[in-house]
Amino acid sequence: MKKYGIIPLIFIILISVGFNFYQLGEIRRAESQLAIVNNRVLDNIEQYARWSIRFIDEIQVLRETDNTDDFMRQKIFNHLQDSLNDLLEDYSYFVDLRNENTGNGGVCAETLESLRSIRNVVNNNLQEKFEMNEYQFTANDYLFLQDLEVALQEFLSSIYRIAEANENQLVITIPEEQGENLQRISTNLTELGSRYRHSILLDYEEELLSEEEATTELRGIARNWLDEETLKTLEIQGIQYRNGISHYAAESEELLLWLDAKSGSLRYLEYNPEELKGSGKDINRKEALDIARDFYGNFKEGVFEELKEEFFTYNQEGNGGLVYAFRFTPIENKLRLSSDAFEINVDAGSGKVVRFRNRFHETVVPVDAKGSLAILELHNAEEDVIPLSVESIKEAHKDKFPDMDYQGRAVIRNYYTEFQPRVVKVFFQEIDGQRAALYFDEFTGRELERNYYPYEAF
Repeated sequence: MKKYGIIPLIFIILISVGFNFYQLGEIRRAESQLAIVNNRVLDNIEQYARWSIRFIDEIQVLRETDNTDDFMRQKIFNHLQDSLNDLLEDYSYFVDLRNENTGNGGVCAETLESLRSIRNVVNNNLQEKFEMNEYQFTANDYLFLQDLEVALQEFLSSIYRIAEANENQLVITIPEEQGENLQRISTNLTELGSRYRHSILLDYEEELLSEEEATTELRGIARNWLDEETLKTLEIQGIQYRNGISHYAAESEELLLWLDAKSGSLRYLEYNPEELKGSGKDINRKEALDIARDFYGNFKEGVFEELKEEFFTYNQEGNGGLVYAFRFTPIENKLRLSSDAFEINVDAGSGKVVRFRNRFHETVVPVDAKGSLAILELHNAEEDVIPLSVESIKEAHKDKFPDMDYQGRAVIRNYYTEFQPRVVKVFFQEIDGQRAALYFDEFTGRELERNYYPYEAF
């Protein structure tokens, strides 16, 4: 019985060994396929990066050759968007394939987020401005694309080195040097997108305050609102980009400050303590106006031919206290510089300034040799282009805004003007029971800005 019992055992062992060899072969084939997939994904990433660089080059060539073919420009731009979408998709797949537990932590994931951010900037912000400018790119657009091309070239070089170091490997690892490169590229792409959204690309070479200088200035300003103990909680943040300016920010639970990183001037203040201590009696409007004027007098930018003073009142959230909100709008060459307005809110109970905003300062309105406004220069318009009349703008928008009340001409600076000065015609229109100010480009009739406007003249 023992003799015959060994035979089945041998048979089982042979079958097991054969099955194991088969499984080993399957594993080897799977490993080979995985290595092929890894190589293919890296190849695709390189390919889409090259295509994106190529389409940016073609856009620049159209500019250099003064090609006016809008259809061709739009077609190439669409190709660029498609290639960036494909690049993001394959790089996302690459991040999923790679074992993130093997060195360099999440550097690839961080780069993925920066690529997604820059893709969104191209597909949304750049696309919107491209269409708004009748399928033309502006100087800032070209500068953005130029900087994006440099970043993509660095990214391509890094991916090539990573592919070279991981040829036929099952698990993609990132060499230390390339991990550092990806980190730097990720930071550059994120900053590039932020700068473009706030039209600060042209400021690369401008000298900014050091963080030490900004910290000293911000703490000095904060002492007017915070005691020494609370001042210790004030956090100074690095350079940020918002609405066309570079600024340093400082924040505590009660106070938020923005300091212009170029001029060192205060751009924004918000003071919101749990309790504002006052004398028990609210100050009147005249007293609040004097406080606002004194505060306004601290700014070297506050010297103009004329100043339009307006105000409204509201009750502050939280404590429900009365607040006087003042707006001082400079007037130069009979134009209201809405871009340079000073907004100063004074708490009636304490007499404290609880909010301040001044987005721009010293906006220059060109004047020609005869002393007339050089409006064409502001708009980059041809000499034979005539500004639209008030009636023509009202007629063009009468279906949407049937009761527009003309308020005069002003200068604004916003995202749609790349934060450069633009002369507009201003109208009031009631919308949803509230008065809104509408700002229309003098030459195109396009609405460039709309905001709730509660201010009244004295």
